[in-house]
Amino acid sequence: MLPASTGVDCEPYGVQVYRVDDGLSVGLCCAVEPDTSLHAAHDLSTTIEQFLRERIPEVRRVVVHMEPTSQQGADPAREES
Repeated sequence: MLPASTGVDCEPYGVQVYRVDDGLSVGLCCAVEPDTSLHAAHDLSTTIEQFLRERIPEVRRVVVHMEPTSQQGADPAREES
């Protein structure tokens, strides 16, 4: 979970960080409640991006994929069939 101070209610997973020519590129998935609106998901994504950029000045690119939580867990890749 992200710190409560961010105001972001999601469960990040699948975080990937790559070194690029001028800094770092960060990608992650964020599990949110299925009824989260597109507008709210966009706001969450923006907050996550700002949080990372403020704390890690080398970050040049942030990609956040919003995914709905499931009944079995936050990470669809870890769910059992």
